[in-house]
Amino acid sequence: MKQQSDILSNGIRHGFFTREGGVSTGIYSGLNCGLGSSDDPALVQKNRSHVAQDLGVSQRNLVTPYQTHSPDVAVVDASFDSGDRPQADAMVTQVPGRAIGIVTADCVPVLLHDPKNGTIGALHAGWKGTLSGIVQNTVATMAQMAGNQAFICAAIGPCIAQQSYEVGPEVLSAFLTDDTGWADYFMPSDRRDHHRFDLGGVVEPCWAKQASPGSSALITTPMPLRPCTTVIAAPLIEPKATMAGNFPQ
Repeated sequence: MKQQSDILSNGIRHGFFTREGGVSTGIYSGLNCGLGSSDDPALVQKNRSHVAQDLGVSQRNLVTPYQTHSPDVAVVDASFDSGDRPQADAMVTQVPGRAIGIVTADCVPVLLHDPKNGTIGALHAGWKGTLSGIVQNTVATMAQMAGNQAFICAAIGPCIAQQSYEVGPEVLSAFLTDDTGWADYFMPSDRRDHHRFDLGGVVEPCWAKQASPGSSALITTPMPLRPCTTVIAAPLIEPKATMAGNFPQ
């Protein structure tokens, strides 16, 4: 099953590919694309081949990072070896025909597109990465690639719902230490000192914290699916989208 966002329809192919479909079995049943999972590697490769085929690229041109819940962003240029898996939780590129992606379970997948400058991005936002700046860093990297004249459209994909995401006191404390305004995204749960956290909801305010001069954004709200799912999110720059910019050859 693939979900798409209307806001990203201008010049790129993309998709939020849910766990439905695919060839994996057992606890990984469906479209498991996680190279770091304990699933049968041959099945994972078949699932990734399905995603690449849907996007219209070879599997070699679908690249994903080694995700560590970090604020780190990897830039994929023309010399990037598709066999590399940089430790990062976001990827950005201006290379036509290259699909970049991230894999999530209950965390937040975000796809970004700057149609003016021909830049795409994909980021994975868990609570640690969100708090340490993965959203802001991805936007800042895209803005820098555009000479700080970016217009970034972002689509927030399916993620865990607040009513299904209970966190301990350490998560609330970490966010309130950063900004007391984050309290609006927590509500008490039935267990003492625990809260239900709106992880998808905190992503959009992170854009405002970036406040990059000359940059703008249009952001969709999280897509509904299930309380918790598995998603591979991948955008692809189509050749026609490269005609208006000066991009790596």
